[in-house]
Amino acid sequence: MEQAPWHRLRHTLLFAFVFTILATVAISANAEAGSDATGMVDFKAAFQRWQKQKTHKVAGDFEHGLEAAEAGDFKQAYQLWLNEAERGHVLAQSYLGILYAKGKGVPRNGTKAAEWFRKAAEQGDVAAQTNLGALYATGHGVTQDDKEAAKWFLKAAEQGDTNAKSYLGVLYARGRGVPQNDKEAAKWFHMAALEGDVKAQYSLGVMYDVGRGVLPNKVVAYAWYALAADQGDQVALNMMKKLKTKLSSDELVMSGQIAEQLLTQTSD
Repeated sequence: MEQAPWHRLRHTLLFAFVFTILATVAISANAEAGSDATGMVDFKAAFQRWQKQKTHKVAGDFEHGLEAAEAGDFKQAYQLWLNEAERGHVLAQSYLGILYAKGKGVPRNGTKAAEWFRKAAEQGDVAAQTNLGALYATGHGVTQDDKEAAKWFLKAAEQGDTNAKSYLGVLYARGRGVPQNDKEAAKWFHMAALEGDVKAQYSLGVMYDVGRGVLPNKVVAYAWYALAADQGDQVALNMMKKLKTKLSSDELVMSGQIAEQLLTQTSD
């Protein structure tokens, strides 16, 4: 499922960081390969997308900050967003968190990132909630706290954030910040996987492959691996190759049909 550049920036900022710490080999063997689009994001597109959804007039400094960031002038973007963030502008606060987390326009500072993410998260910004959860999961800029991580991931997931759902799956699979519960892990992975999250697709494939939280079903496992592999996940591709030797021709056909049905669902 294709997402706009601003969404990728704000929601996948700490993707690799979180999964490297949290994931087990069984659930997310290749999780460290997450994306980081900070240096490539189209901030003008970010503004245009958000403007369509706004319910109040955009402050001029915020718009100009997006234009500066789009041009690669993160120092100017920082100054412009700081003015707005200090007046309570939620997206300016969230973007300042990103600048501090990535060291764009300012020295990298996890503590400052956490401060701005928290301000935005407490105002309900879903991306800031996910990123704040990521900081708590890793102890970057805050004292590591799995329960706090789970709390913020849940808030973001309940607002529909795909990455937060995937992170919750990892937490439940590991029993970190929440009681260990494979069924709950599979539930969150399933939701994220249907929204196109490649790591959730791979993880759900593993769960069906070994029967964790779901009834073992290698035909379904192969289908989820196929979807993840189609998005470039090399480990999922390797798992497909291994599993292929265990499936009959009829089962492979059936798995392909399931994958096509799932792909249709992820495109909705």
